[in-house]
Amino acid sequence: MTGLTGDVRAGAAGLLDGRLVVAAGGDDGTVRVWEATTGAQTGAYAFPAGVRGLAVAPDGRLVVGFGSDTAVLTHR
Repeated sequence: MTGLTGDVRAGAAGLLDGRLVVAAGGDDGTVRVWEATTGAQTGAYAFPAGVRGLAVAPDGRLVVGFGSDTAVLTHR
């Protein structure tokens, strides 16, 4: 699993669209999502500040804390 530059500050695993995924974010202001079984990157999101918190909600959405803000994303 590659793609992040800078220190990783947050990580999460869970089901998105019925697939087990791993997500990570950090100082570079990005969140990347990889399929856990293959390691293939399935998503990348950019934020205006470093990512400090990350979760996969039970309904399959990504919850991202960046700077002093929070975003809830539908992963497609």
